[in-house]
Amino acid sequence: MNKEQLSKRLFGVFLSEFDEHRRALDRDLLRLETVSEEPERKELLESLFRSAHSLKGAARSVQVSSVERICHRLEQRFQELRGHSAMLSKELTQTLFAEVDALAAEEAKLSGIVPQPAATTPAEPTPAPGVREQSTGDKALRVTTEKVDSLLSKAGDLTTLASMFEARCDEFEKLHHLLADLKDAAGPNHPSLIALAKALDHTETGMRKSASALSRASERLDEDAQRLRMVPFAEACEGLQRAVRDLGQSMNKSIDLCIENGHIEIDRAIAQGLRDPLLHLLRNAVSHGIEPASERGKLQKPATAKVSIVAELQGKMVEITVRDDGRGLDLARIRERAQSMGLALNVSELELYRYTFLPGFSTASGVTEIAGRGVGLDAVKRSVEAMHGSIEIVSTPGRGAQFALRLPLTLSKLRCIFVGAAGRSYALPATHVARVLRFAPEQVISAEGRELLSTPEGLVPLSSLTTLLGLNGKLQQVSRFRTALVLRGETRPVALIVDELGAEREITARALPPRLSRAHHVASATVLEMGRIALVLQPQDLCRRALASPLTRTNLLESADVARPRVLVVEDSPTTRAVLKSVLEGAHYDVTTAQDGEEALALLEHGRFEIVISDVQMPHKDGFALTESLRQHEHLARIPVILMTSLASEADRLRGLRAGANAYLTKGAFDHRTLLDTMATLL
Repeated sequence: MNKEQLSKRLFGVFLSEFDEHRRALDRDLLRLETVSEEPERKELLESLFRSAHSLKGAARSVQVSSVERICHRLEQRFQELRGHSAMLSKELTQTLFAEVDALAAEEAKLSGIVPQPAATTPAEPTPAPGVREQSTGDKALRVTTEKVDSLLSKAGDLTTLASMFEARCDEFEKLHHLLADLKDAAGPNHPSLIALAKALDHTETGMRKSASALSRASERLDEDAQRLRMVPFAEACEGLQRAVRDLGQSMNKSIDLCIENGHIEIDRAIAQGLRDPLLHLLRNAVSHGIEPASERGKLQKPATAKVSIVAELQGKMVEITVRDDGRGLDLARIRERAQSMGLALNVSELELYRYTFLPGFSTASGVTEIAGRGVGLDAVKRSVEAMHGSIEIVSTPGRGAQFALRLPLTLSKLRCIFVGAAGRSYALPATHVARVLRFAPEQVISAEGRELLSTPEGLVPLSSLTTLLGLNGKLQQVSRFRTALVLRGETRPVALIVDELGAEREITARALPPRLSRAHHVASATVLEMGRIALVLQPQDLCRRALASPLTRTNLLESADVARPRVLVVEDSPTTRAVLKSVLEGAHYDVTTAQDGEEALALLEHGRFEIVISDVQMPHKDGFALTESLRQHEHLARIPVILMTSLASEADRLRGLRAGANAYLTKGAFDHRTLLDTMATLL
């Protein structure tokens, strides 16, 4: 390490120590301002003096004279106070806080000179910003957050590889089928095939054991890496006590801020993302909610108002409640403002309160430094949504308001529902999905200049994910029924049509590369099995776009614009064939028929079909043989097959499923609705 590198590293160590001491000075001054017991007062003054003295020495060692001078002035003030038992005067308190603010300004300037060090040996146990501290008994190790994030990313990569390994193991099933075909051709007792079967079984057993062990190890590593990102909720509240104190004094309001359950651990990214929203809410509470002292006296309220921030765990979520004992939200002013903005007034109180989250919505009578510009709650909501959270308001006139923020404990792990649009896979955070439903065209009505879907939530605006994302390709109606996800919007729910509905599962979210960071409606990405990438969408952005861009029936549901799904019915009985054709055409399917498996296979090789419905007992090629042929065909293997037969034994059913059938229906218990429902599920 050369002299220049050493100098930069030492300066980086100083910056970490600078931040620790500056935070300690701010925190202890706030406590000193309110303490009344002499022993506690002396203890705080000793702590303040030590912080100023230690920081002065550190500044001198790296020749930062501006910080050294400020600390010397603080040191002198604290030394004088140590010899007196009188309470701090308001003027002296302001002077001391001004000196600490000057230190903060110096820290901000100096922090732009060199980056934080990769690792340091701490003098105190308080972690600095950008540095994650891990305790090991009576020792501590500091690691930059960049290294922690890198470790977490690699742990996520290993988890993905483990999933890919397990998926590869499932391909042994295909090898077993090929081996069975070889045995049929060469005889089941062929020595080479017997040896091959044993080797295949042995290899599969070993691979599956290895895959299981890798999966367990990667999960443990991922969990440990996740814990490195967790920080106490109190870190999200850093500086809020001081902000409330200063704002209250500027408005001649006495306010006590109480922070509860600060020990609850949340993702560092969540903690950082919460700082601005919490500050906005507190400024709103002080400016709008808390009454002046004279008004509180008339209302027989305590002169000192109480504001609290409470964190509570709820499974894998955390609910953070910001509550005050002020006047509550002014519902009359909200109605007045809503009317001036042309918003609907015949809505519930909850919906009226939600209007305050709209851009430009403000009930302030004038513009000041802290209110009246129509920003604040809109910014709060957008910040919370960016972290895949939600926010609600409860207000009681004369007793106060409460804002409840519900957020995931971590941003790197998300519970998502996978959907398909235009042949691509996307993920939607499950917390924003109210329900998943299938609907028929008659459930859609035209009103408000757009299409609305009848749901348990009432009439909900209907849109299409393919259209909102600007993807090429029309909505492909492969069934009379469509699938939609009802998303929780800002002012009302939105039903979003998707082409495919996948599984709900937990994913590892990855940050987008810089060139995609401004992509519309996209929050992050995840890696799927076999290395495929799926984008994680931002539900609230989609809702806003859907409400602003109505989707009409002409490009949504008219059968003239969508292809009817083609069905191949394979049945040797003319009567049964005619009945099935009539039933399916009545359900808006395009039906082609074949008399046996050979004719069906010829039609399939020269035409396009979405599904095959086949009898089993037929001449030339029966249903079992037809299904096996399809599963071995390069281009036809994915077509769903429903076998319909009078063969009702368990052995026959298992034979059909082993052949590759997706469903096995017996004619004895058959009704048309069962067939249509099965087809809708497979399509």
